[in-house]
Amino acid sequence: MNEKRLHFSQYEDQPKENCSPVQYERAAQKVSKSDAEIWRDFRRGDEEALVFIYTEYVNKMYNYGCQFTAQKELVSDCIQELFTEIISKRHKLGSTDSIKHYLFKALRRKLVRELKKEKKYQHQHETSTYQGFNILEDTSVKFINQEFTNHQKSIISSECNQLPVRQKEALLLYFYEGMSYKEIADTIGMSRTKSARALIYRAVDSMTRRLQKYKDILYPLWPLLVAAQLL
Repeated sequence: MNEKRLHFSQYEDQPKENCSPVQYERAAQKVSKSDAEIWRDFRRGDEEALVFIYTEYVNKMYNYGCQFTAQKELVSDCIQELFTEIISKRHKLGSTDSIKHYLFKALRRKLVRELKKEKKYQHQHETSTYQGFNILEDTSVKFINQEFTNHQKSIISSECNQLPVRQKEALLLYFYEGMSYKEIADTIGMSRTKSARALIYRAVDSMTRRLQKYKDILYPLWPLLVAAQLL
């Protein structure tokens, strides 16, 4: 992995009340712009656009990457290397209407490549941190803005992770990340949008059947799960 690191610590988690009026106004201007406009500014060398993209998406990328592997340092390294690459090649990058989709697809490709490379040097029965794709407990219950007990989290996460790998990832991208069917298809390497739609429908149907037996345990959250189309 590339050892070069990016440092944006002065911009991360900075309370808005601590920003100068000029900084606050510029941040507000970025938020009001479309993804296509922000990405265009970034490609043209706008450093504020770069900082906005990094601070807006780095944690989301990290959360997504951690569904693939327990190696958190590897996830961080892949994210840092990805940003280093797109910064150095920014003038050659194409346009995009969804920055999240662009970054998630690029991170997924890089991370999976690194994990496959690593797996070549491991025997089949050795302990490995490569997990394919598993939805973490805290992620699996953020589809809805409700409090869950640890037991309920464990149930939902466990049942989610009994689904085929692609169904798990599609559920996360659709419900948690809010991606369109077209974006999901492109991210996970499906050639047709309707294939992604069918994949999600199958996953939802399977989850409905899987969680039916826990209806009493999940009550009174069960109606909310159904209403949110998690089931």
